[in-house]
Amino acid sequence: MTCKFCVILKIDLFMKNRMTYIILFLFAFIFQLNAQLQYVDYEYVDGTKEREAIDMRRITFQYCYNDRLSYRIKNFSIDNVFDTLRPVDIAQNALRAICSDKLSFSFKDGEPSEVSGPYEIPSSMGNTMRILFSYGFKLDKKDADNGIMAISFYSYSLPDFAYHNGKQISSISGRISYFKFKTIKSTILNDDLAENLNPFYLASITLTGTSDVSDASYIKFVFPSSSNELAVARVTVINNLKRMGYTLTSQKGVFPLTYQNQEGNTILVYETNIMVKVKD
Repeated sequence: MTCKFCVILKIDLFMKNRMTYIILFLFAFIFQLNAQLQYVDYEYVDGTKEREAIDMRRITFQYCYNDRLSYRIKNFSIDNVFDTLRPVDIAQNALRAICSDKLSFSFKDGEPSEVSGPYEIPSSMGNTMRILFSYGFKLDKKDADNGIMAISFYSYSLPDFAYHNGKQISSISGRISYFKFKTIKSTILNDDLAENLNPFYLASITLTGTSDVSDASYIKFVFPSSSNELAVARVTVINNLKRMGYTLTSQKGVFPLTYQNQEGNTILVYETNIMVKVKD
């Protein structure tokens, strides 16, 4: 019996280890495939070419309010696409950066509107920023059902200070994926609560390529800057919270006002914004 048990145990451990290796292999494959689909192609003045895979950790996304519980893409930028110093500046021991290293993508109502970079950084001598680039771009629906989009871009012209790895760039192109929308998935923050926080609405958020809305402990709601009825709106929201079963658990009249319900859900009311706790 002992031998049979040992054999069964060994088989079980073998299968578990095998499944672990399969999962790790699939993860590595998917990660590598994703890297291959996100890239920047460089063509240099000297005629050489280079393709650079873009790690998601190099991308910073900004999302703005879309509706009650969702955001839409506003812009994103990729770090270290361009050198901040030209070889001549390094040779002259220049300490200040002469241009930004970012390639930026702007959106209007969730649709791509502009690709830009690099910018020359004005010096303390009062030089103005020079904008000498021009790009074309095309939108691809990579996985429209899941809201995953991709944008292909290509440069028409680049400034003489556009360098990468010490080499002057004649043109660049590439393809980057992104989520058009980000949705809050929380049992605490639902449509009913969002409606009762109106006219406060979701504040813009900034995410790196490896982070997500679900990582946040609190979700921030802000008041429309176009309105001057902040105090009235705040009182309305507080009355709505009381009607929903929330009670004040902090000192009255001292911001932030902490409201909690019987389930322990927490909402912080500040003078100009509201924070909803969605997880510990």
